[in-house]
Amino acid sequence: MKQNLWRLFVLIASVSLVLLLVSMHQLNKTVWDKAEMKMLAYAKIISSAGHEIFIGNEALLDILGSRLIENQYYKNIDYARSILRRTLENQPYVLAFGLLNPEGEYIAVSSNLENQPLPNLARQPQTAKNFELTLNSDRMIIGDAYIFKPLQQWIVPIRKALRNKEGEVIAVMAAALRLDDQALLNKVAISQDQLNAIIINERSGRRLMMSGISLSEGTHFYGYTYLTAEKKRFFDTQVQEKYNQSLAQKLQSEDPFVVTGISEKMGEEIIVGAQYDKDFDLIYAMYEPLKTYQNEITYGALKNFLIYLVLMMALWVIFRTIEKQETNIRKKLTFQAMQDSVADLPNRNYVDSVLKKEFEDNARQISVIYIDLDNFKNINDTFGHAMGDRFIASIAQVLKNNTGKLDHVVRFGADEFLVFTNQQDALRLAHFLQNCVSHPIDIDGNVFAVTASIGLAEYPQQASSLNELIGCADIAMQAAKKTKDAVIKFHPSMQDEVLNNALIELNMRKGLEKDEFFIQFQPQFKQNGSLCGFEALARWKNDELGLVPPDRFIRIAEESGFMPTLGEHLLHKTLQGISKIQAHFQSSLMFSINLSVRQLMVDGFNQRLMREVIARGINPAQLMLEVTESIFIQDKSFVHRTLSELKEASFKLSVDDFGTGYSSLSMLSEFPIDELKIDRSFVVNLKKQQNKELVSSIIMLGKHLGLHVISEGVEQRSEIDVLNTLGCDCYQGYYYSKPLSLSEILASNFATKND
Repeated sequence: MKQNLWRLFVLIASVSLVLLLVSMHQLNKTVWDKAEMKMLAYAKIISSAGHEIFIGNEALLDILGSRLIENQYYKNIDYARSILRRTLENQPYVLAFGLLNPEGEYIAVSSNLENQPLPNLARQPQTAKNFELTLNSDRMIIGDAYIFKPLQQWIVPIRKALRNKEGEVIAVMAAALRLDDQALLNKVAISQDQLNAIIINERSGRRLMMSGISLSEGTHFYGYTYLTAEKKRFFDTQVQEKYNQSLAQKLQSEDPFVVTGISEKMGEEIIVGAQYDKDFDLIYAMYEPLKTYQNEITYGALKNFLIYLVLMMALWVIFRTIEKQETNIRKKLTFQAMQDSVADLPNRNYVDSVLKKEFEDNARQISVIYIDLDNFKNINDTFGHAMGDRFIASIAQVLKNNTGKLDHVVRFGADEFLVFTNQQDALRLAHFLQNCVSHPIDIDGNVFAVTASIGLAEYPQQASSLNELIGCADIAMQAAKKTKDAVIKFHPSMQDEVLNNALIELNMRKGLEKDEFFIQFQPQFKQNGSLCGFEALARWKNDELGLVPPDRFIRIAEESGFMPTLGEHLLHKTLQGISKIQAHFQSSLMFSINLSVRQLMVDGFNQRLMREVIARGINPAQLMLEVTESIFIQDKSFVHRTLSELKEASFKLSVDDFGTGYSSLSMLSEFPIDELKIDRSFVVNLKKQQNKELVSSIIMLGKHLGLHVISEGVEQRSEIDVLNTLGCDCYQGYYYSKPLSLSEILASNFATKND
């Protein structure tokens, strides 16, 4: 269970970690998606704003140039200067204006260029190419940034060719855009956080305008080709991967796009949103540091990880608490599983789980005292189980109080206790405990006294393992129980008897399958010697064991729980024989059938017996069912109900071996008994006056209760004479006949014997 608990924790932690990684991936994607959307939006904004401004500039150049060449106003120096001055005042991001002829010579300039040596733009290297492009284009041409020597400042030139109706260039209107604090880009750029703007001339690859730099840095940023072939390949790869288009295709589509790169200005990675303006061959871009978003991702990831960590720690605490509670519960359950609540002693599980391991880890001299309380069942049956439990608790306390600190006392069964001791004289301790247990115990004014049958076994003299040691003590206890109130030390010969009993049990089960059991019938006679009935007697002849005495195999069948099965088989054979004998003699003879107590206690026995008796056409009134006195110590209500049902069905009931067991006058009067059978142990010693008086009392008791009395084991004529004098009704024994097989009975006439 503990492993399963932590497996669940690992599973939850693993799933949570996967979810954390998924959330981090999603966070990363969300942040970058947001960054891209932001940069795309800004790229559109700067592109749109820049385009509109340059469209305005183009219109301005058109209008201004047209006015100057209209009616040749540019020849009027004062007038031209006035127009250019007013226009310059209204255009703060324009540094100067100039009107040139198609040959590249200035023909009119703003006042700040007067008296300055002005170059021929068609011949000057840094302007010649763009000037020629201007002459060949209908659109305003934006040149590369350069230092305009007359003013010694960085400028971005814009030029527009002015044409007559025939389309011939008659002049070029030019303006110099500022790259200082009043730069055009400041009108375009979006000022937010670390966002920067840049405009690139796509034709030359050079930067035209860039926010956030001083003019002193112009040479570093404006004086060379920025968008080199290598950088184009670098950006092209990104565009291919992201948009599945080449960089050239993306530019021509005029759709905004996002790439990353390294900022020379910032010296770090940046994310760039860009859009191409093909009207002026410009690329507008907005960029900001990648770390802005990397920090957001790092912060979000760290926050998620801390949440995960806190949750895992909380979960660990919860699982640890559960584990501790579970451990405590397991310990409690283990204790309860190994502790007998009635006796407050360790139980059988404790022996198997704890003592056995201790024994294996540290085998030493040890003895087991196996204690079985004699007739404890009488207390339960008479006073109830609650009183029986209190008595057991008292016995347990007696054992605990009278054993050593190193001894282990265990309740091993309902009325069985084990004492594990390493005391040298274990036999003396066993006798001492026998004496302690036999002392009367007062419970609520009820005084109980029981004896104990005790077996003793020692390690390593008599066993090689703890289970074997307990088994030897059990064997010795069983031997003590035959006489009760005894202490017997185990001897190997006892084990031989157990093994023999086991062999008999094994062969008995096999013998039932082989039909080795059979029935003999011993005749019963009246006083006048006439036949009055038969007793059915079970016999067993085994190939390996030979003829096994009934008292031996019946006892073993009872002890092993095999008796109900064997009894059913024997009863079937008995009724089969009785039906044949009845048919042969054609008289109302009585037939005695021995029934086992265990057989009689099986549910449904009465019904099965009645069905077979009726099926065979046997009169139940001619069947005498013999039970031993031991039946009277069973469940009283059940026994009374069972015997009453049989009596109501006309069966007769006999108490076998009367006088040797547990019957009392109250039992005989309470139960529906028809017959008493005097045991042979009384008959054999009739010469003794004491035995004769005892038999006389039994016969008188039977007569007084209206019962039929029969003696078994009669072997001499003198015994019959005494029994006749005492009033016995019938006899059974070798004097008349040994038990006979069915074939022998059917061949005999059973003449009256009056010798």
